[in-house]
Amino acid sequence: MPFLIAYFYLKKNPMKTKLLPIIFSLLFTNAAFLAQVSNYTFTQTASSYGNPSTGTLVGLPLQDDDVNAVSLPFTFTFNGTPYTSLNVCSNGYIGFNTLSGFEYPPISDLSTQNLIAPFGTDLFMGTGITADMAAGSNTLTNCSSVAGFSVGDVFEDYALDFGGTNPTITAISGSNIVLNTNAINTNSAYDMIGRNGYIKRSVSGTSPNRIFELEFRNFNGFAYDEVISFKVRLFETTNQIEFVYGTIIPGIGSFPPEVGLKGSISTDFNSRKVSSSNTWATSVASTNITDVCDFNSTLYPVSGQSYKWTPVSCNTPTLSAVQSSSAICAGQSATITVSGATTYSWVNGPASAQLTVNPNTTTTYTVIGANSSCTSALVVTQTVIPGPTLSIAQSTNILCAGQSATLTASGASTYSWVSGPNTAQYVISPSSNTTYTLNGSNGNCSSSLSITQSVTICTGINETNLLSNRISVYPNPFNTEVLVKNSATSEASIHIIDALGKVIYTTVIKSDASSLINTEGLNKGIYFIKIKSGAESTTKKLIKE
Repeated sequence: MPFLIAYFYLKKNPMKTKLLPIIFSLLFTNAAFLAQVSNYTFTQTASSYGNPSTGTLVGLPLQDDDVNAVSLPFTFTFNGTPYTSLNVCSNGYIGFNTLSGFEYPPISDLSTQNLIAPFGTDLFMGTGITADMAAGSNTLTNCSSVAGFSVGDVFEDYALDFGGTNPTITAISGSNIVLNTNAINTNSAYDMIGRNGYIKRSVSGTSPNRIFELEFRNFNGFAYDEVISFKVRLFETTNQIEFVYGTIIPGIGSFPPEVGLKGSISTDFNSRKVSSSNTWATSVASTNITDVCDFNSTLYPVSGQSYKWTPVSCNTPTLSAVQSSSAICAGQSATITVSGATTYSWVNGPASAQLTVNPNTTTTYTVIGANSSCTSALVVTQTVIPGPTLSIAQSTNILCAGQSATLTASGASTYSWVSGPNTAQYVISPSSNTTYTLNGSNGNCSSSLSITQSVTICTGINETNLLSNRISVYPNPFNTEVLVKNSATSEASIHIIDALGKVIYTTVIKSDASSLINTEGLNKGIYFIKIKSGAESTTKKLIKE
């Protein structure tokens, strides 16, 4: 392949297609209220490009993806923040934050913040052309273009066609370029890389009305015969930003740049769009951060085209908030009232100074206050005091209809049973399954807990009252369960015996306790239960149906 193409390819892959970044998501619903750059006013006019800069060179005379730090001659405020320096990237953009040099396109790159892009795309400093050369001759003939070249410009002797010395232009005549040294090789339509590009800085005027200027001259977007020149001007005191375009000649396969400003977040941009329906003189405001200015043989800025952005002057609000209560119980309401701005908007809330909240846990709320286009944010924390963690102990999980059980609450300092006493203990005697609700308080906040007391219908053999009514067994006959309740003052041993005299179940029940025996594994028939408590014992017949 031609050397110029190979050189560009090895360096960066020429004519490469840049994948647009994934469309961003809003960080939060009212993020646009934080925007500052998007509020800058814009004007586009025909102006004068002026003479090439005679200022100080920024960086090297041949750059690709280079970033150079530059000190400003005065404090310049961008997006509400004052700066005394900036970073200049050879890819046609300027950043007030750190740059890598590979942010192309730069405005839609999700990593960039606080950026100015007069011609943001993948650029290379200098001009690439093709020409014929003859050994022993100092004249390049049939040059594909001489645009952008001047006497004194230098070509890169990358293939040692001039003995390793970069030749300098001494004259330009028609499509011929005369050099200060003879070629030692003969080539046709040969790739030549002109080192005729630069970035220069200068300052004009007097304080407090100075103008800082950066000129990008004779750049190309990795396309033959392409010439791109433009200036960026920063104005002292007014903090205006101006782009002025000079000689522009698109090449074949030129890349469209991103043009405009970007703030500290991806939702804050103020860029331009040029498409087949308009021109660079009639650009329109971008509606998407990925919008570009089309750049080809029919769509390009004429010399003197000016784009200017002016920040809107306003006072950034200082917000403060008053809460009706700094700490509330879960589910209770509180009112937050903010002041210090003209208008307000709560994130995921109303556009008003007041916000009523009723959170279940400690929660933060964000409000955006605005004075005209200047905004600030305030985060308010509403503390929620947790209620007590209640528990209820049952003296028995299941009882016969008409018998009594005791519910004992814990976890709080005062208690109140719904339709019951205001004590920790509640003696109940339900006739059917019943749910009881407890309200408990820790002095600040309260919580509730419900529990169900199960009740069974007890029948058969007078409920098999044993040991002078101190031990009860029911139901009898039984099906899948037998409940044994020990009301004696000592523990009782329990043995269930089948009709053949074999002990099939044994347990011990403590005093004032009960045991629910699962009999699902027993066959239907007659069984005996032997109970012993202290010196007393008794045996009764049980029937499984």
